[in-house]
Amino acid sequence: MKVTLRQADHFIRKELQGIYPPEEIRSLSLLVLTHCTGIQPVEMHSNPDQPVSETALAQINKIIDGLKIYKPVQYMTGTTQFYGLPLKVNEDVLIPRPETEELVHWILGDYSGTSFLRILDIGTGSGNIALALAKNLVSADVWATDNSAPALHLAKENARENGLMVHFVFSDILHAGSYSLPGQFDIIVSNPPYIPESEKNSLPRNVADFEPSQALFVPDDDPLLFYRKIISFAQIKLKQGGAVYVEIHENFGHEVTALFRKEGFLNVEIRKDINEKNRMVKASL
Repeated sequence: MKVTLRQADHFIRKELQGIYPPEEIRSLSLLVLTHCTGIQPVEMHSNPDQPVSETALAQINKIIDGLKIYKPVQYMTGTTQFYGLPLKVNEDVLIPRPETEELVHWILGDYSGTSFLRILDIGTGSGNIALALAKNLVSADVWATDNSAPALHLAKENARENGLMVHFVFSDILHAGSYSLPGQFDIIVSNPPYIPESEKNSLPRNVADFEPSQALFVPDDDPLLFYRKIISFAQIKLKQGGAVYVEIHENFGHEVTALFRKEGFLNVEIRKDINEKNRMVKASL
């Protein structure tokens, strides 16, 4: 007996009931059906009684099993969207967040229409920030670093898939070797690890259990570790008049801005995200 789209949707919703909120279940069901069947939502609504193949049903069941243990759906479909770009993701990289899109939006608002910028993204992961900036600042010379070879491999793949040019370099901001990057930069941007290790148990299971811990956590006794290193780097590699943009932990806004000011940065500004949490800092030299 053939299973229809309508029946598959009902099955997915029933299996996830009580695990996710109803609104999230609706969007998950649509995403899973679209990914597994290749049928677009408009067609699903207009023709809900068309059959679902055995192959698609097997895929659906596999994804449901993952969702039941809170595995992020993006890791199972292997794709996500960031600032209008389709990106591949896997468990070697963080899943890009809407808050990070706001950081990109801030940079684009400050520099849209500016020519000949040199930009560096530190800890690029999937390449999301670097690629969004390369797409929207077409004359920019964009560089990106990460200390994970698998992450860089994926970021390069995302650049190829989107037809964008970014220079990807294996480099660790925690070590002085990162200073060997050529030239100086107009913009240095980073979404570094900033969650104290003691907060791991309070995170949602989909984050704590599946996303790469080295991209999330910092020691409890040194939560500003990466900001100190980024500042030391910027003091050498940022052009006069250039700016550093960083994503931050909502509870450390005062500490991060104070650190930038103490190290001689000017016009240090903090911004809230869409949820009214302190999330981004900009500092100029």
